[in-house]
Amino acid sequence: MENQVMRSIYLNLSDDMVLRQLAHTHGVTKSDLLRAAVAKQVDAWKDAPSEQIKNDITSAASRTPKAHRTRVPRT
Repeated sequence: MENQVMRSIYLNLSDDMVLRQLAHTHGVTKSDLLRAAVAKQVDAWKDAPSEQIKNDITSAASRTPKAHRTRVPRT
């Protein structure tokens, strides 16, 4: 197994329900799906302009309960 670190995140309830169904349908874990999604997005962001990344974060934040949102640091 590769070196891994644990990260705790808050998900929108409806996103978690979709993840659960996808995991069940495809015989994988929710963690497997999350790792694949993160890896795919990290690859997409490697050469992306900062503005695109900030827009993606803002868009995702609108799906997250307000109590758990974090501010996007200004650069």
